[in-house]
Amino acid sequence: MPSGPMRWFDRRACDRRRPRPLVSAGDLVGVVRGLRHRFANDLQVLRGWLELGRAEKASAHLDLVTSRIEAESALGHLDLPDLEAVLLVAKERAASEGVRMSLGTAVYVDPVYAAAAAAAEDRFSGKWCAEDGGEKTAGTGPVGPPGTGAEDLAAAVSAVLGVVTREAAAKGVSEVRVEVGAPGGGHPEVVVRLPARAVPPPEAVEAALASAGFSLCRQPREGSVGIAYPGGEEGEEVELVVTVR
Repeated sequence: MPSGPMRWFDRRACDRRRPRPLVSAGDLVGVVRGLRHRFANDLQVLRGWLELGRAEKASAHLDLVTSRIEAESALGHLDLPDLEAVLLVAKERAASEGVRMSLGTAVYVDPVYAAAAAAAEDRFSGKWCAEDGGEKTAGTGPVGPPGTGAEDLAAAVSAVLGVVTREAAAKGVSEVRVEVGAPGGGHPEVVVRLPARAVPPPEAVEAALASAGFSLCRQPREGSVGIAYPGGEEGEEVELVVTVR
């Protein structure tokens, strides 16, 4: 489901001069606790299946755990540490409200960019795979200059995901998916996939952005953060997109 028109926001000058910490020590402790809890739970599940002699069930659970770890590890290949940090914190906050937030990458680039990236020295160890016809290439790899607006994007994503989590919890939605990518080999974007009924109203998103130091701008410029509000029918899955120019 395509997203609606993009609205653009700039970080206020005073907030640029006095940047706020994107994550706190308490946030990081929460992430570590969550990882530790999930690790212990996974070990208990594996032990249980093995003690019952169900090796096939233990293997299937191990595959599931491996897939989850690989999906989250792919975020590190994008070289966007601020964004990765706020996503991990957002995941733990969502879990505390009963919402499972899965994280992963979905990088879509044009074939010319893919060929150039594959030929160049790839410090991200990216992997590229072309679809039939060469119309689209998907994989994990470099997504453009991470220094341009990367911190502003992370701050905006943190604010948006806070609103998304509250709305999802209030509507009884138990899972949302978050993917990081970059169309056309350009700037990074974050796509939140969730049911249409759980999409927060635009005024709630804009209030959260205002609290994070952003204001609506008429003309986007380098470093502006864009939000595309999705539209969809009840029961449909839609995409809320956050990007940086």
